[in-house]
Order: sequence, then C-alpha cells, then structure tokens
Amino acid sequence: MRVVCAKLFLLAACTLWPLIAASETVPLWRLGAGIGGFSTPHYLGAAQSHERFLPTPFFEYNGEVFKADRNGVRASVYERGNFEIGFSGSGSLPLDSDDNDAREGMDDLDLVVEPGLAAQFTLNRDATTLWRVDLPLRPALTVSGDGIDHIGWTSFPRLYYAHSFSDWSIRASAGVLLGDSDYHDYFYTVRQRDVRADRSLYRAKGGITATRLSLSVRRKIGDFYFAGLLNLYSLRNADNRDSPLFRENTNYALGFVVARVFSESTTRVRRKID
Repeated sequence: MRVVCAKLFLLAACTLWPLIAASETVPLWRLGAGIGGFSTPHYLGAAQSHERFLPTPFFEYNGEVFKADRNGVRASVYERGNFEIGFSGSGSLPLDSDDNDAREGMDDLDLVVEPGLAAQFTLNRDATTLWRVDLPLRPALTVSGDGIDHIGWTSFPRLYYAHSFSDWSIRASAGVLLGDSDYHDYFYTVRQRDVRADRSLYRAKGGITATRLSLSVRRKIGDFYFAGLLNLYSLRNADNRDSPLFRENTNYALGFVVARVFSESTTRVRRKID
C-alpha cells in the first residue's frame, strides 16, 4: 500500500512539472506522457532517501483562475495589483520505519499533504522575469487507510525568482521551512516506548525545520519537454537538531522529467510569467 501511495504521489508531482517557455499566448491545455524520477530524503535530517523511476502523465491547464503546470496546482483566491492570495501546497512521502536506520521499530510515517494559502507580493515583473515574496500557511494532514488526521501547521516564507528566454526556463527560490511543535512531533519526537541504546527520549519543539535553496531548469525541444530540479536543505539551524532521529546536517532532493506532448488545445490564452 505504501509503495502504491509513493507512486501515486510521484505521478501527481511529475504531472505538474511541464515547461512553458515565455510566450505571448499558450494553449489552454496540453496532454502528454513521459518518464520521471526523483531522490528525496525519507524526512528532513534523515540519512536515507526515497528513489523512484516511473512513467509520468503530462497535464497542463492555463485557466484564468485555476492553473495546473510546472509550479503545481494553483487557484487564485484574491488578486489586486502586486498582491495576490492563492493556493499553496507541499507534502512528503510515506515511510516504512523499518527501512530507515534511525526509525527502526518506530511507527511508520504516513503520506503527508499540506494544502493551504499563500500571500504573494510581486516585487518586479516584466515579460521574461519575475521577483516575488511568498508567505504561505499550510495545515499538515496525514493520509492513510485509517483516514485523514491533522498533525500541525507549516510555513515556507521564500524569495522566488523566475526567468524565461527562448525555449529555456529557470526557477529559483530561497527560504526557511517552519513548523509548529505538533508538526515536528510527528517526525522527530522519540517516546519512551521507542527508546533504545542509540535512541534517547526526545520531545520535539516548534521553530525552524530547515533552510531551503531550490533551482529548476527546463527546456522545450519540439514536442519534448525536459525538466530538472535540485533542492538543497541546510539543517544546521534546525530547532530539532538534538533529536536522535537527525542523522544529517544537509539533505538533497533531485528530480527530472522527460515528456512529450501528444495533444493540445486550439484555444490560446495570454499567460504572464509565474
């Protein structure tokens, strides 16, 4: 079941990665397929990673309010001038704790989804370049066969940069991942029943989860789209570094998608860089 959840999560994530070069107009929708892969830590601070290669459906929709593309699924709730409130989302894959040395014998981690809203302040935008500050607030929810449970709140204040030229597209961001004590408790607390010689009692606290730098590069060649992603996480300033479940001060997440578009809408819409 957990392997299936992981595959579904990757399929959903990779579906949202297509490259759109800066253009005056774009098709309302595009459909295609390809292959994607990624490597991401079991959880931030872990010494081991999830690694997957899977076939990847490709879908993009460029509606006036709702969008699904390389930046994820988004819906604008409110927009005025350089200020916008929109949908924001993140999450993490499920983990069988016996597959992780630090968590062996502990409860498994379920699929975590983080749907929420973000206040977005545009600092500068022209036809090819965007600078923006994002201030999201998201509830963290676990999804399993037992249902959906709320495990805390997260945020990721960040500076976001986007630039497109010809058939190339670059996206970069820098920010701080934050979580409350309930959210960090799910990943970093060690209860009495889980104590062993190399795993001491620990109660997680709220604060900084990690600092994240992100870079993605995308290229369109004919009907083919290529995308690569690198996330660098520094945990040296994390507020739960003392947890015995912390094994690394630096984590990396890597991903790629190669896809081909087979069909697209004849209706074209104007699109601003985002």
